[in-house]
Amino acid sequence: MDRESLDRIEQSLLDDAFGILRADHRRIEGCLRRYNQVHDESQWASLVRDTLQAIKDHLEIEETIFYPVYLHATNNTIHFRRLLTEHGAERRLLADIAFADPGDSSLETLMAHLEKRVTLHIQEEERKDGLFDAIKAAGVDLRKLGQRLRHYRDNRIASSWRE
Repeated sequence: MDRESLDRIEQSLLDDAFGILRADHRRIEGCLRRYNQVHDESQWASLVRDTLQAIKDHLEIEETIFYPVYLHATNNTIHFRRLLTEHGAERRLLADIAFADPGDSSLETLMAHLEKRVTLHIQEEERKDGLFDAIKAAGVDLRKLGQRLRHYRDNRIASSWRE
């Protein structure tokens, strides 16, 4: 298969909501993997910054668009509130990491805790009968939702360039 065909397939996968969110998940896992592989503390600051930004971007798009669509489609207010509560805990953890000294052993502990939370988050969304399956079963148009996610992200990126 030629590169152009592969690019078209990859783009079509990223056109639906789950493709976009899965791409975020893989990006975050990659950031965490790079952090774990680097043993030079001088590189940790940029790796941590990249990881935190990737997670913040993901949390924002879920809280702003994806979770409200989930609530509307499923009417599951208890789970919706739990999702937002978990995001609040993750935001506090991100803040703790942002203020940790790269040379302090607490950073490693915090990053290990973050990795566990990220792993659980991804499993909850992507597993069989997880959040993705619930939204799909509710009949949400994944292409349209993907367009909303992409539009929101594109506008956020454009506005951050202007700042």
